[in-house]
Amino acid sequence: MLMVCNFNKKQIKLPVLFIFCDGAMNPIDLDKAYISPYDRFLHDFDKNHPQSASQQAEIKKHERIFALRDPATSQPVTKS
Repeated sequence: MLMVCNFNKKQIKLPVLFIFCDGAMNPIDLDKAYISPYDRFLHDFDKNHPQSASQQAEIKKHERIFALRDPATSQPVTKS
């Protein structure tokens, strides 16, 4: 089965297994509220167990990177 999509002002035919046109990844609406048993287990585990020292160090490292990255400025961006 083929689907017609507009790409760069041209109509192309793509197989239904691979559709990426007009920003739609999948024409079939998926159940987005589904949570797998693995995700549920990991969420419950994280909620009921404290973070390890290495996890806290990793979080602190990335918070620092985030703070240093792309700082907000009051000056307008100039083209170079």
